[in-house]
Amino acid sequence: SIQHYQKGYDRGKEEAIDVLCTLFLAKRETDFDHAYLAAFYRGIEMALNTGTNLRLAVILRKSNEIFHTQLFGVKSLIPAFVRAIEKVVCGESQVAHDGTLLNSSTPIFSMHRSIAKILSSLICLPQHFQNEPFFRLNSDSSSYTQYSVRGRNFYYIDSFTELNQHLSLILLRLLNTNIDIETRLYLLSVCNIYIIENVREGSTQQFLVDFCRLIQEKLDAFGSWHTSTTKYALQAICNISKLYRALKPDVRQMLA
Repeated sequence: SIQHYQKGYDRGKEEAIDVLCTLFLAKRETDFDHAYLAAFYRGIEMALNTGTNLRLAVILRKSNEIFHTQLFGVKSLIPAFVRAIEKVVCGESQVAHDGTLLNSSTPIFSMHRSIAKILSSLICLPQHFQNEPFFRLNSDSSSYTQYSVRGRNFYYIDSFTELNQHLSLILLRLLNTNIDIETRLYLLSVCNIYIIENVREGSTQQFLVDFCRLIQEKLDAFGSWHTSTTKYALQAICNISKLYRALKPDVRQMLA
């Protein structure tokens, strides 16, 4: 039902996705039949790529720990999740006046919290898997072409190395968004770990510079962040300063 359904039965599709996410993630160490897993992954990918905001909200909310599981082949879903997250964080998925994701009842703050949890499970993967390619769930090559978010063009991610530029953009955008204090503290910690894990990568070193500049801007704008957030941000900068020798000379100059 999450792959083939009649037009006008969107609500039933969302309910089916909710049930399946609960089922598979509750039994995260179960050795499910690979045919069932493949059908589940294809359905989730289709819903993330073409679904409504409500469907997107259901998946991100119910699957925020999906990449912490031991489900066989689950990392093949990373490109679809990253694209969906970019849609939310970069503003393609609009927010209603009451603070919920448009056409859904999910508060945008709740979505941000789920996204932060998903990001925390992805930040160490580029360094570990490097140029390892992602398995494509859909054999139709047209599903892996260029896409655009708010006028900025992206290509579907082919390998774990390419994941870095997407993670950098999402982390900075989300950190600069009006998110609740708890999520921002959690996100600062995620950014800190991301930099430490990938500091020798050129794209991550640029992220480090942008991250430090963002914190400086927030500190200069007195009262922009809560006191506890400011304190945590300064601690993050102190931790990052220990990595100075690992940076390229041009990056050191930018941070000077």
